[in-house]
Amino acid sequence: MLEDILKPASFIKLSEHIVGNGEAFLQTDREVSFGRHDRQACRQPIRAETKPGLAEGQTIQRSEVVIGGYTEPRGSREYFGALVVGLYRGHDLHYVAHVGGGFNQRSLAEIYKLMQPLKTKASPFVDVPKTKRTGPWLKPKLVAEVKFSEWTADYRLRHPVFIGLREDKKPEDCKFEFERDTDKVVRKDGRKR
Repeated sequence: MLEDILKPASFIKLSEHIVGNGEAFLQTDREVSFGRHDRQACRQPIRAETKPGLAEGQTIQRSEVVIGGYTEPRGSREYFGALVVGLYRGHDLHYVAHVGGGFNQRSLAEIYKLMQPLKTKASPFVDVPKTKRTGPWLKPKLVAEVKFSEWTADYRLRHPVFIGLREDKKPEDCKFEFERDTDKVVRKDGRKR
């Protein structure tokens, strides 16, 4: 039914499906996803996954975001403090989070090196983040994958954590994805409204 109602688009793709043993497959996929250290090898990340130990229904969500700047490091941290990231709505890049967790010394150094040629004086965001800690702005060329707990009411990522860079994703393909009530999108006969 889903295949019948989805219209082709650059930012959505119908995944292959597996018939039978769905619960076992999902559990195996969760175990592999949580144990994976090299997320760049995964070209089709899971959007939401139940985290072991959380109450049923609580999830960790994932998104690809565009890096538009970074903050200066503090304390003993080197290279940068957090990535300043956003998502596109139309042609406008909107700020969604500062991502400061999920890095190790090697990833900090590698990402810092990639960001240096992209420095610019102007913010790429239409809604410039109001923070004193924001350092250099960047041309929006790099895409990062992050995990987070939820969206806030003002369209910010809550508790974002860096997973990896996504060289296979174009920045302009990183757009807001909002959940919608199925009954408002699909008619009772299964066709799209």
